[in-house]
Amino acid sequence: MSHTVAIRLARPLFALSLALAAAAFPVAANAQFATTNLQVLQGFDFKDSLLGYDTPSGKMTTLTLNHFSTWKYGDNFAFVDLYRGDFAGAESTVYAEWHTRIFMNRLRGKDRCLVVFKDFGPSFEVNQGPGFYAYLAGVGGDFALPIPGVVGVNLFYRYSSVQIPGNDLRDHTWQLSPYWSVPFQVGPASFLFAGFVDVSGAQDDEKVDVMTQPQLLLDVLGLAGGPKGKLFAGVEWYLHYNDLIAPDTLVSAPQAMLQWNLH
Repeated sequence: MSHTVAIRLARPLFALSLALAAAAFPVAANAQFATTNLQVLQGFDFKDSLLGYDTPSGKMTTLTLNHFSTWKYGDNFAFVDLYRGDFAGAESTVYAEWHTRIFMNRLRGKDRCLVVFKDFGPSFEVNQGPGFYAYLAGVGGDFALPIPGVVGVNLFYRYSSVQIPGNDLRDHTWQLSPYWSVPFQVGPASFLFAGFVDVSGAQDDEKVDVMTQPQLLLDVLGLAGGPKGKLFAGVEWYLHYNDLIAPDTLVSAPQAMLQWNLH
């Protein structure tokens, strides 16, 4: 795909994403299900120079506001990360994502789509942070599995830009994003295993970028006899591999994590 053609594709995709975002706000107020949580994470060994999460001590603190809601014909997901650390030239930075989907089976009044999916349809996403942005469009859905929680996948066309000193790396590629949020019980203790994996092409799809952040959380208030599903504590592990910028290098940063479910 030529650079000119990709730019022409990216612009209408971005416009469409904004239009869908505007359309999503009214339905969010009438959501069938909505949940918002606040997360505090203290990370160690952050040495990700590509994305700017790189501090001399390796320490980084993250405050995340996380929201998910469903409506009659789809769902919405968005979060904002506020980072604090001894970054080059700054002590704080911000990153945000917004994601929306429309499920074709719900439009047709069906319970399933393509046999294996509980819900499936067009998927759109916008990512933005300092020196980085990405616009994505594709398809995705949640699998119809006989387990509690959610397991699904999105497949995108992705237009992105990473501005690093001396370069502006623009890519027109693909991204595969499986995700999961699965509760489970061990004796009286309730746990939540959640996370995602973003796998995308780089440098004309000859290289690959892989990002994952699995979480394992314990319902601490529920275990103590308090309200269940309100306060979780555990770990999140930040893993990032980029074959183009840092071949044979894996950024691995553990994070202690608290999550307060506001509603």
